Amino acid sequence: MANLGFRKPNFWPNSADSEAVKRNGFHDLGILVVDINDKNLPWQDRELLKVIGERLYGKKPARADHGRKQE
Repeated sequence: MANLGFRKPNFWPNSADSEAVKRNGFHDLGILVVDINDKNLPWQDRELLKVIGERLYGKKPARADHGRKQE
C-alpha cells in the first residue's frame, strides 16, 4: 500500500501539547485540570484541590491490591 502523505493521528499529546490544552481550557472554557500530586504546588493548595475534587466527585475508591504486598 502506498503512502499518500497521510499521517497517522497522534492521539496522545506530548507534555507540551497537554499543557497547552490545559491552558486553553482554562482561558477559553473556565475548566481547570490539575494534578493534585504536582510538586510545583504548595501542599496547602494540593490539599484544597483534593477537598474540592472529593466534594464534587466523591472520594477516590480504595484500590484493590489483589494480594500483592505494598512496598
